[in-house]
Amino acid sequence: MKSSLQPAGPGLRGVRAAAVGLAWSAGMATGLTAGLDWEPLPDFPLPPGVAGAFGGIDNGVLIVAGGSNFQPASGGDLWEAPKLWRREVFVLREPGTNAARWMAAGELPEPAGNGASAPSPCGLVCLGGESGGSPSRQAFLLRWDGSALQRQTLPDLPVPGTCGAVAVAGRTVYFLTGQTANGLETADSRLWRLELPEDGISFERSVWAACPPLPGPGRAFAALVAQHNGHETALYAIGGRCAAKLPGEPAEPLREVFEYLPGKDSWRRRADAPVAIMAAPVVPAGLSQILVLGGDDGALMTRTAELKSSHPGFPRRSFIYDTATDTWTEGAELPTNQVASVTGVADGMAFVATGEVKPRHRTTACWRITLPRPAQPD
Repeated sequence: MKSSLQPAGPGLRGVRAAAVGLAWSAGMATGLTAGLDWEPLPDFPLPPGVAGAFGGIDNGVLIVAGGSNFQPASGGDLWEAPKLWRREVFVLREPGTNAARWMAAGELPEPAGNGASAPSPCGLVCLGGESGGSPSRQAFLLRWDGSALQRQTLPDLPVPGTCGAVAVAGRTVYFLTGQTANGLETADSRLWRLELPEDGISFERSVWAACPPLPGPGRAFAALVAQHNGHETALYAIGGRCAAKLPGEPAEPLREVFEYLPGKDSWRRRADAPVAIMAAPVVPAGLSQILVLGGDDGALMTRTAELKSSHPGFPRRSFIYDTATDTWTEGAELPTNQVASVTGVADGMAFVATGEVKPRHRTTACWRITLPRPAQPD
């Protein structure tokens, strides 16, 4: 972009960046409204699939570790089967190509699910979780070295947490606690941060520090995403659910969106999502977008025991949130809605692996999603 009125400088670079951002916003919104290109990947190799696994992209592979499922005996009732907490770890090699293939990559030290995970420069950050008892304070990295998966211990979390969320901005890990014990009434609103060392190895001086808590009630199954807002990289806490306000009432699904500004160390309320969003596959995309590829809107949450396996499944609705304009756009119907799934983003593609398609029903389906390319200004 050139101008005869003034020489190129920071101001025009800002104009160009804004123009590119607006072009991307329009292209992304159009692409999502028209429907993204979903391609099936090889099925997850542990039937019937898992939900709430640790997972994400590291060094070119998609990692899925732990999680939970239900496996009734032959002819048995799914709704009487106990929840099984898993420890198996698998990686999907070359997920962006037709040569994508799953391979076994060992086991976690203990079964675990409902933890939080996010990619970082040091490896896949994995925090908290549970295995049917009390929530855990565990914190570790999973690193793919090109042929095997390595596990690196991080400093324990300052509090136990399950059904929480994590995001990484630069080398700073942010953890939204989730539940600190059994029961949604223990859901917490505290946010913690941990600085990763430059060498990715020396964690002796890394210490968890408290950030201002998320406004409002404690919540579980929220999304936490790091994305640029046109000024800085911020965190976005989206949805989740909180305990009932009065005894005997159902849990409350949430539409709230809050933005945490690291530079100001403070939160601010943003535009609510069009519907409640819980345990959703949520990924950053482009310059300032966040894609919500499904999730539970809570419409049938109180009827699970009544519907059981006749539950129709979670609604196949997609949304895009633009952090720069603080606006939501509804997208096209999705081919699937796999809540509590593993997600990742790499090389202009998003990935969704395994998860839950309706209460107690896991899936082995895995997907590669081609994201629209940004339009360029003239």
